[in-house]
Amino acid sequence: MASFIHPALFLVLFSPLSPILFGTHSHVQADDSLIKLQCRNSETPALCIQCIKSDPGAPQADKVGIAAIVINCLRTHSRILASNMTKMASREDDERLRSAYQSCSKDIYKVRQIISVLMRSKR
Repeated sequence: MASFIHPALFLVLFSPLSPILFGTHSHVQADDSLIKLQCRNSETPALCIQCIKSDPGAPQADKVGIAAIVINCLRTHSRILASNMTKMASREDDERLRSAYQSCSKDIYKVRQIISVLMRSKR
């Protein structure tokens, strides 16, 4: 079994963050145009926008605040996804599928660790 993170999984989880994390800091507050601007390069812009708008602090957020909101969404959703993969693996009789679910869960955990490291380095 490979010990690296599958590139597609990393992109799915990390792509909403990339334009936000590596952009320049601005004190402009979040409005629809800023949110759309920050999510435009995401692999899933609609999901990125939905994530940001679901946070009550979004209207007052600048670019850094928007990045924090997206990270919180990623953490929450990745935790749920990893849990679902683990549950599916525990219920699966087919060894190949069980192994695939377990591998996916481990990869999601690794992505969560990378996100945490990135966030500590940006502070």
